[in-house]
Amino acid sequence: MTFDHFFIAGLKKDDGDVWGDDETEWRNSLTRYGINSDTQDAIMDPEFKHLRLAQSARFWAKDTVEMRYAWLQRCANNSTAPPSLQSSTANNDGQAPNNILPEVSRGPPYKLKLYKAADLGRAHRLFDESGTFDCIADLRSPAPSDFTGHSSAFYFSPDIEVAQLEGAYAKRRASRSSIALIQTTIPVDEINKLPDEDVLSGLHWTDLLWKQLVWSSRRGEILSGDLREYRGVTIIVGTKARLPNAVYSKMESPTDIKKDCVYMVTEKFESPSAIQWMFSAEGEGFLRDHGCFKVVSYF
Repeated sequence: MTFDHFFIAGLKKDDGDVWGDDETEWRNSLTRYGINSDTQDAIMDPEFKHLRLAQSARFWAKDTVEMRYAWLQRCANNSTAPPSLQSSTANNDGQAPNNILPEVSRGPPYKLKLYKAADLGRAHRLFDESGTFDCIADLRSPAPSDFTGHSSAFYFSPDIEVAQLEGAYAKRRASRSSIALIQTTIPVDEINKLPDEDVLSGLHWTDLLWKQLVWSSRRGEILSGDLREYRGVTIIVGTKARLPNAVYSKMESPTDIKKDCVYMVTEKFESPSAIQWMFSAEGEGFLRDHGCFKVVSYF
């Protein structure tokens, strides 16, 4: 067993895990997980408080350790990002990149642009030796997640600010890691060609259907009853949820989901709720066939 597997195995235990707004409890929990004070300061940076509170102390401890160890492994293997990808300026202070032109987030009306921050240390198969985007499987999010409780899925944001914030927080916690802002461009016509039953869109956090999907999925349940018809959906578009899975497991019903379960676009007060696009496991082929991926910038 390697060091990272040994250390991370300890982080898989729920003992002492916390979430919520008590910073002292967070610090105590991180200390129990063996996280030193400098790393705790990075995790607890008030600039990313809303994002931090989207998950638990154990989640961020594990995520941070995995990023840092992936960077160490990359150094040990003398592995670097393809030369064609290193021309972008990388910021090491955990701030969102400022070298993105306004045109990046716009585009022809027939093109959908979606964004995601990615740690290239762990997503090491994204590019082939020539620097061409290759294995999109590294962009999967594991289950359970917002819209699926039993299989991995791809989540992207139409709001570049969401990906910028997540990338900046990752860089703050693992300053030496290579964190990239990934953009995928998909022709809207190709989405429109999908059968109606393959696309579920317009889900807002106030909708009962959204709450039912999130409540069931985050609890790791297979969609059943009235939700059975959404098992094989290729694309789901709706509000992005927050808070750890353990919170949803303790809820008695979907109606227990309130606004504090909603992910916001930015850390600013009165920020709008974030929207996300989910491509299910069945939608991976669609992404491969119709998505055009590229690195917009580095953090």
